[in-house]
Amino acid sequence: LAVDRSQQGQCLGEKLLVDAVYRTVLVAEQISAIGLFVDPMTPNVIPFYQQYGFFPADPSDSSQLEMWLHIKACTEIAAAICE
Repeated sequence: LAVDRSQQGQCLGEKLLVDAVYRTVLVAEQISAIGLFVDPMTPNVIPFYQQYGFFPADPSDSSQLEMWLHIKACTEIAAAICE
C-alpha cells in the first residue's frame, strides 16, 4: 500500500488497508489462508500497521520489516466494517 504524498492525510491509506483486509477474508473463504502479510518500505510506517493489529512476521529478526495480521483478526475487522 502506498499513498502519494500529495494525498496523505485523507485516510486513503486506511481505506486501502481495510479493502485489502476485506479481500483477504473473501479469498480465505475459498482457499486456506493464515492472514495478510505486508512489507512496509520504511520503519516509520510500522505504527500505522500496528494500530490495526499487525505484528512482525519474524519477531526474532529486528531488521525485518515484514508484518502480518492473523486471519481471525482480518475477519473481525471485516465484520466491523460490514455492520
